[in-house]
Amino acid sequence: MPQANSQNNLNTELPKENKKVMRTFSKDMAKMIQEKGGEAFRTIRAEQKVKEEEIKIENHGAKLNLIFIISGVILILTSIISFFSFGKNKPIIQPGTPSNVIIFSDKDQAIDITALSKEKFLNLINQTASASGLKEGEILNISLIERTDLGDQKDNLDKFLSLLKINLPTALKPYLDKNYMFGFYYTTDREPFLILKVNSYPDAFTGMTAWEGSMLEDLHELFLIDLNAEGIDLSKKRFEDDVIANYDSRVIKNGVGETIFFYTFLNDKTILISRSGETLSEIVSRLGSPKTK
Repeated sequence: MPQANSQNNLNTELPKENKKVMRTFSKDMAKMIQEKGGEAFRTIRAEQKVKEEEIKIENHGAKLNLIFIISGVILILTSIISFFSFGKNKPIIQPGTPSNVIIFSDKDQAIDITALSKEKFLNLINQTASASGLKEGEILNISLIERTDLGDQKDNLDKFLSLLKINLPTALKPYLDKNYMFGFYYTTDREPFLILKVNSYPDAFTGMTAWEGSMLEDLHELFLIDLNAEGIDLSKKRFEDDVIANYDSRVIKNGVGETIFFYTFLNDKTILISRSGETLSEIVSRLGSPKTK
């Protein structure tokens, strides 16, 4: 029982001891202020000012972070709006900025093919060639532009063939690059030509042979060839071997033995389709040359 009384006495004494400490601390603070006067007050006030400045800095930093976040969101939204606005209002590529030049040309003309039918496309090509102002010995390069909601689409072989309603043989299509060149060589007449780039010579050679059955029929309008001009159906004529301007070629001849259409491999990466030996010679002279006129 004495032990219990000792424990109770201990518990009752603790609060008094705490209160004494608290009273002593308050008295000590009051005593310090009385002894040191304004110096103690200024010390306490200085500490308060430091804390106030720290709070101001924290608040300022928070405001700056908020400003940066808002500015970033505005910048992103502005960029998105500008992108779509620029895409819709981008001007048509002007002559002199071709995307498909394989040989240097004397004039580059881009034409807008948006929503054009095959007939209107062919008419526009011929009008462009007639109005080029080029003289004998010069070459016109024609490239295509199609306007969409995402901006002007780049010219490529698929788009060109699609306008002409041409479906290439499966044995050929995978081995042709997207890059190509269509244009006119000006002699006493306007001579159309088509240059194709290949990624596999053996496969492209086999593919071109597979296309021979419909090639002239597919391209006769583009090359200004009347299939019934001589009272015979030229589309039924078969290709045969011949040499044009020292190049082994596959040709179609008319009823009197004149070559009216041919194709040849200029090298293992390049095919030329044309109807004129003069055109072949001129293109060979320009192929791979950086020269411009």
